[in-house]
Amino acid sequence: MSTLVVGVGNAVRGDDGVGPFVIDLLRAARPGGLELRTAFTFLPELADALPGHEAVVFVDADLEAREVTLRPVITQGREGFHHFAPGRVVEMARGLGFKGQAWICSVPVTSMEAGERLSRVAVLAAGRAAAMLLGMDRGTSREEAPAPR
Repeated sequence: MSTLVVGVGNAVRGDDGVGPFVIDLLRAARPGGLELRTAFTFLPELADALPGHEAVVFVDADLEAREVTLRPVITQGREGFHHFAPGRVVEMARGLGFKGQAWICSVPVTSMEAGERLSRVAVLAAGRAAAMLLGMDRGTSREEAPAPR
């Protein structure tokens, strides 16, 4: 079994495209135990991809984050549409047999304006996120983060 990593974001909206950029960085590293995927936004169809994996990590831009963080997805409650969406995808996947852990990797960004390229802040944070997901960054304990295989 493997970990599914989903980079979520819209590349034509500046730093919102950082999730798919992290996936590009991971693809370049050719990780053996990570299944990599991108999504424009959180969609119900993502739930179909989760069963059969021991964990899922959603990588997403976060205007409020000050550092790359990895935290469990909350599957109950509503924190607004965008923030609730990962939890809803996981809830749907549980109904399809997903029994694994679910995480969100928040990547700090500065702007999500249409037509902009990734900011320097987003590019540097994407590198840190990719390193974390590859297991090279040991600043996150094994109890908090899934171990990529």
